[in-house]
Amino acid sequence: MNNASPLRPQAGVQQSFGSSQQGADFHPGFPPSPGRKRETLVLEDGLPSILHPKRSHPTLATSYRESLHKRLEIKNKIVLFICEFVGTVLFLFFSFGIATQASNKIDFDTAADPNGPPDTSALLFSSLGFGFSLAVNAWVWFRVTGSLFNPALTLGLTLLGNLSWMDCLTLTLSQFAGGIAAAGLTQGLFPGPINARVSLHGGTTVNQGFWIEFFCTCMLLFTVYMLAGEKHKGTFLAPIGIGLALFLAELLATKYTGGSLNPARSLGPDVASGTFDNFAWIYYIAPYTATLFTTAFYKTLVWLKYGTIVPDMDAGDGHGQKQVIRDVYGNAIGSIETMPEDEFKFADVPEVTIDQRPTAEGDETLSTPSHWKDQQTSSTGVTADQPYQQGQGNNNRRAPQSSYTKNKPSRTSSSGGTDDTFVGGATRARAI
Repeated sequence: MNNASPLRPQAGVQQSFGSSQQGADFHPGFPPSPGRKRETLVLEDGLPSILHPKRSHPTLATSYRESLHKRLEIKNKIVLFICEFVGTVLFLFFSFGIATQASNKIDFDTAADPNGPPDTSALLFSSLGFGFSLAVNAWVWFRVTGSLFNPALTLGLTLLGNLSWMDCLTLTLSQFAGGIAAAGLTQGLFPGPINARVSLHGGTTVNQGFWIEFFCTCMLLFTVYMLAGEKHKGTFLAPIGIGLALFLAELLATKYTGGSLNPARSLGPDVASGTFDNFAWIYYIAPYTATLFTTAFYKTLVWLKYGTIVPDMDAGDGHGQKQVIRDVYGNAIGSIETMPEDEFKFADVPEVTIDQRPTAEGDETLSTPSHWKDQQTSSTGVTADQPYQQGQGNNNRRAPQSSYTKNKPSRTSSSGGTDDTFVGGATRARAI
């Protein structure tokens, strides 16, 4: 028999959104707080209506919200797996199909003239296929899963803290499954066997093959880190740069190693053809080793604050500048910053009184802006020609609502400013 109170979360139950007072928000006879209402609405909006749990009793709103949060997490994991699987299949299906055509032509020319020069047109054709396929599918799926399609890249982003280890496992499984499915589709839909396996060619040794794969993978991963991981005015063009990086690596590596750079790309054709070389380990160890090296190098650059070498690179797009919030008197009371949605915290936020606005050190007068001079009295009762004096009987007056505070709750920060939290987690106002 369960004797746990429905008004208090049970021990061991994870508190959604990091709240430590979740169990005390709803009591019989008391309305739910505005913050909890907003949280519930956002959670409901993230789920199809058919997945909403049944609200059995008004006093069980906390349990209802916890159930919404758990269902949302499960739904996101399922959608993440499916979409990354589909994206990987599409990326590699087109790549394998194009590579098979190019490889068939290369094999035909080699059989006719074993000592002839390499077929650069077929090499270009294959490399363009991989590069364009990645650029297109990365652009298509970027807003859904992040468009990784590569277990080595998935591990790198996890080490950087962009992914949780559970998401890393989910994405890795979907990518390997997608590689096998893409190879199977290529094998079954086109005449003849799939001819997109990676292997050593032209007298390339295992040691040489390892380092070719290592450096080419480093090039691809570092491109992803700098163009997609770093947020700047050219981030929206990241898929093009990433596709070009793969194209460049394929031009170099295809003749010698087949140009894998991706464990899922290596596994799929091997499974479809039922052939595994005794040196196939280089196509798995080299990309993961390159991940460790590239991630360490990138984190070192960030630690050294590389942005100071070429400052104001993104100044023309507003980056490097601060968006501030001013009160009706023209005083800067806060700044706006972006934050990840999963770090967004809901809070009950009271209205801020005028005495809580910070002033410069040693300045006890908040002057009135010049465009208020033609008004006799402001909405607070302070006359336009009489500056507001702190500590002179005005403790109960409130600041007039501006466009910033009119429909948005605000919370008093420890520094005396405001820390507004907007629903959705897109922006947050921080007190200065």
